[in-house]
Order: sequence, then C-alpha cells, then structure tokens
Amino acid sequence: MAVGLRKVLAGGKAGTWGPILTGIFGMGIILAGLFATDPAFGFPLGTPNTMPTTMSTHAMVHSIGFYTAFIALIAACFVLARRFSIEKDSIWTWFSVVIGVVTPVLIALGMSVLSGLAGLCFAIAGILSMGWLSATAWRLRK
Repeated sequence: MAVGLRKVLAGGKAGTWGPILTGIFGMGIILAGLFATDPAFGFPLGTPNTMPTTMSTHAMVHSIGFYTAFIALIAACFVLARRFSIEKDSIWTWFSVVIGVVTPVLIALGMSVLSGLAGLCFAIAGILSMGWLSATAWRLRK
C-alpha cells in the first residue's frame, strides 16, 4: 500500500509522510507477526487470567513491532485527514480523525483495567484501523 500511496499522493506532506508511515505500519505488523507474545489473560486455555510478570525476548520484539505499527498508523490517519481536509472531503477527514482517536483509546483500554477484555479491545482496534486502511486505499485508487 505504501508504494501505491506514494504514486497517488504525489506532492505535499501527505505525499511524503502518508506512504512512509504506512510502510512503517506494514513492517511493524510483519515484525509483530514473526514473534509470538507470551501466554496471558486466559489464552491459551489454562493460562492465568492475568498479565505475565516477565516478558520473553519474543514478546518484547512482538510488542515493539505492534506499538511501532500502530503509532505509525495513527499518525497516518492524521496525515491523511489533513490531505482530505485540503480536498474539502469532510466525510473522509472525519473518518480518518475518528479512527486516529479511537484506535489508541482501544489499545490503552486493552492494556489497562479492562485487561480481561484485552483481546476484544485489540480486535476492535484492528478491525477499525484495517478497515480504515482498506477503505482509504479504495478511496485513493485511480
């Protein structure tokens, strides 16, 4: 997607930062996918329903990839919201801003007091952000 964004968004800050942030997102997701997280919160079955007290190296690398990916994607939401606002496309501007705000809130909820619902919070954040990314790619196609 980053290469396609680079071609479509020629010029301006969105043309530079949109593809870079999307590329960082993709690399972060690949990194997180290559390294497994530690069992926690009752998954897999039989695991205590709490957060582990220590992290393995795999879990640390997974976390670095995850947080890098989602920070980049959240930033891309705001970069592209600016682009859409310049184009006077208020629906896409607001869609991008809402996803850029809701995604970190869901991730923070998943890491905080709602730890029993962490998987659900992360799943919703993933569905919303991947939906935004897919819809944005569709919107910007030529």
